[in-house]
Amino acid sequence: MISRATATRSCILARSPSKPTSTRCSKPIFSALTLYEAARKAAVRRIIFASTNHVTGFHRIGQTLDHMSPRRPDSLYGVSKCFGEDLGRLYFDKYGLESACLRIGSCFAEPTNRRMLSTWLSPRDFLSLVRKLLEAPAIGYLMLYGASANRHAWWSNAHADFLGWQPMDSSEPYRQTIEQREYGSAEDSTYQGGRLATVKARPTAPRV
Repeated sequence: MISRATATRSCILARSPSKPTSTRCSKPIFSALTLYEAARKAAVRRIIFASTNHVTGFHRIGQTLDHMSPRRPDSLYGVSKCFGEDLGRLYFDKYGLESACLRIGSCFAEPTNRRMLSTWLSPRDFLSLVRKLLEAPAIGYLMLYGASANRHAWWSNAHADFLGWQPMDSSEPYRQTIEQREYGSAEDSTYQGGRLATVKARPTAPRV
């Protein structure tokens, strides 16, 4: 896990090594635990944990979420990130190790579908947000979303205004192209998690 983290003398920027599957769910969970324990022993001051918007993916589109909204993970991937966020809470309360749990939206060069019009995080905005998290004098345990200044935003970071972060980019210049391309598409528009929040039918019990 440490090999997949960018470390300084005082901070670690960490991400999971892989997305879990039904047969491989323990790997990112164990990796997060290994990371936090190693950081504690090395007297690291702060971890920036790359969480995901999929920890709240089963909230409906149209709801505005913030750090106080209940978690509703939409996948095992989301569940594994919930565990990482809880580790951050534990290690701050118990050891004073600061954590910023950054629930990243869709971090790509540009938005490519209708969902990303709300969730897009440009690489430039991602880097500027990480810089603010690294440079802040103190953050304690902080949970926030990573998204650019999109017009139809789903998430609020009002509680983190003290960081002074101002996203520079917006998905709006891409809106017309995306909406024309996806006009009449059958993309699920119920839950914020998109395709990961697809509801599966329960299997029918066999007759005996």
